[in-house]
Amino acid sequence: MMGTGEPFHNLDAVLAALSVFTDPLGLHFSHNKITVSTVGLVPEIERFAANSNAQLAVSLHAPTDEVCCGLCDVLCCVCCMCCVADVV
Repeated sequence: MMGTGEPFHNLDAVLAALSVFTDPLGLHFSHNKITVSTVGLVPEIERFAANSNAQLAVSLHAPTDEVCCGLCDVLCCVCCMCCVADVV
């Protein structure tokens, strides 16, 4: 799932959609063929991992917290609220 905004801002709907995608009476996709892409909201990553078998991709905008914080003025993104180490 990609291109629909930050999926973990609406994690309940994402989990419901994944359930339909993987259900034998739904689309019956393999959970190994589904990847959800996020900027790295740590509490939601933990909840996602506990409730889904789909794959996870994390988009890191910088290799360190210092660089990320320097980009926050330019990016104004949600990833600036969490530490790179926590996500990794």
